[in-house]
Amino acid sequence: MRILLKSLLLVLILQSCASKKDILYLQDSTANTLQSIQYQKPTVQPNDILKITVESVVPEAAIPYNRNSTGSMPLNNIQLLQLEGYLVSTEGSIGFPVLGAIQVAGQTVSEIEQKIKTLLMDGGHLN
Repeated sequence: MRILLKSLLLVLILQSCASKKDILYLQDSTANTLQSIQYQKPTVQPNDILKITVESVVPEAAIPYNRNSTGSMPLNNIQLLQLEGYLVSTEGSIGFPVLGAIQVAGQTVSEIEQKIKTLLMDGGHLN
């Protein structure tokens, strides 16, 4: 009886093995090693929410440009993010305090940062 059970177990084990050629995901592994991945910088699109914080040497000068913070509460709720951030409209702009509508769609975060910084500095809003 033990010999029959051992023989049956051995047959089951040997039938479950497969060679590398039978495994589909390893057949073309050498073909993809030469391809490089091209990444594009993410750009802002309509319905994105931007969290913008303006800082200045004189903190009172930046108050009109910052929205009230929820303190230490984590911003994982979409309604809280909308209250704290700026929703990009379907036209691709945000309504920024004092400066008005700023076109941001299709730009990277660093481009928007530089644009707002330039508008604030050139307009004499912050020193």
